[in-house]
Amino acid sequence: MTTAEAAASLGLATATVRRQIAEGRIAARKARRDWQVTPSEVGDYRAGHLGRPEWKTSEPATGPDRGPVALVSRSCC
Repeated sequence: MTTAEAAASLGLATATVRRQIAEGRIAARKARRDWQVTPSEVGDYRAGHLGRPEWKTSEPATGPDRGPVALVSRSCC
């Protein structure tokens, strides 16, 4: 798969995937103008790097005690 396909699969930007390849975090091979990444490498990267709690995206909190946040504008002077 291409870096764009790998990025879409991982939910990352293409530039991020290319940077991870350059830093050696994702194994890839150069094929003409683009890098080719195997699906197993994408899976390994996902398991090893995106599985960390600090990298997960948090879902918005819902419930009766958590309503929407209101933006407050304060007048000055």
